[in-house]
Amino acid sequence: MLAIDGSRFLATAAHVLNTHGLLLCGAHDLIPLSGDFFWSNGKGEADDNIDLAVVRLSDDQRGALKGLPFIRAGDMMLWTPTVNRYQLAVGYRASQNKAPVGGSKNLQLKRWSFTGFSAPLPTSSGSGKYNDRNFALEYSKRAVRESGELVRTTPPHGLSGGPIFDLGDTLSFDQLCAPDPHPAKLAGLVIECPTGGGTLIGTKVEVLRDYARRAKASRAWSGF
Repeated sequence: MLAIDGSRFLATAAHVLNTHGLLLCGAHDLIPLSGDFFWSNGKGEADDNIDLAVVRLSDDQRGALKGLPFIRAGDMMLWTPTVNRYQLAVGYRASQNKAPVGGSKNLQLKRWSFTGFSAPLPTSSGSGKYNDRNFALEYSKRAVRESGELVRTTPPHGLSGGPIFDLGDTLSFDQLCAPDPHPAKLAGLVIECPTGGGTLIGTKVEVLRDYARRAKASRAWSGF
């Protein structure tokens, strides 16, 4: 959720909206995910390297989200991520909840995160669609927990549309010696984990910010 130029927006990966009946978690209730979305040209199809959909929230939607944090312009990274920056992907993986058999069942959401280095974009066959509007975060099959335990990473299915935050240049002497840690800045949104793994692909925050402004100025592209 974004606050840009005095308006409030919801942004996600366009292919997420190909699933109908989606709900947005408000401050107290689940609310229908609806509105006039501004889509990337590819509408989230396989060859869509932008894969974004942004909607300007209505007054009712803003009311339902009252009290929840929005990412503001000052919280966004406005330069191009380079290799060897430390980055954090956050989201909710595909639910493992099973359909209830009779009666109701409480949802148990578990936030998931993965931290690693920014990486070069894939250049192998089939990955030529990525360009300077994308960036990559390394995603290995094994990772180290905060406790130091080496574990196998879980498939990131369901993370699409989640934010990637930049945590600073780990190779910068000034950064390492700074008295205060580098503040987390939004670098972009996760759109894909290519077949074969190795990286998570994101669309840069500059593109996201531009789409939000277009969504505010135009209602020509409707999501559903």
